[in-house]
Amino acid sequence: MGCFRPEFGPRLWLIAFGFVKVPLLLMATMGLCLPGFAAASVALGLGSTLRLQVRAIMAGQAAFACALASMAPLTLVFYASGVSHRWALLWNTAVFLVATLAAQVVIRRLFAPLIASDRRHRVTLALWVVLYALVGTQAGWILRPFVGTPNKEVTFLRDEPFSNAYIVMWDLVKPKSSR
Repeated sequence: MGCFRPEFGPRLWLIAFGFVKVPLLLMATMGLCLPGFAAASVALGLGSTLRLQVRAIMAGQAAFACALASMAPLTLVFYASGVSHRWALLWNTAVFLVATLAAQVVIRRLFAPLIASDRRHRVTLALWVVLYALVGTQAGWILRPFVGTPNKEVTFLRDEPFSNAYIVMWDLVKPKSSR
């Protein structure tokens, strides 16, 4: 992700930052979500299968990481074609979506026997998907920039104060008032 327009010397740091921040994003998101997931699983009476559930989640994380890494050569080709910053951001969103779908296929396949044995596992699976998406979005927002912005100084994190991804998204989509 950090390879967008690396011809500028300081922008090369984005590549190194990406090697640190993407795994950090995945591990932090999973680490923040697992305790709540485990508590919900135990509360639903599914504590005896928690090990299998966590194994499925870990396999999904591995699939996500592999899918993301496998898209790196395509990302380089896409960037080399001279796309704009906007298209680079859209491309990376699409790459994360593909990796997410790959992870979901693996998790759902491993959860299938659990769901077949007890339908309450469907609830824990849905909880994991929602919890991971919500936490991951905010974690990604906090850890940005990943691609960087042309004509902006390269930094590990944005220097603006803490903000909320969901408030920013709402401000982007909310109807304009007619004052």
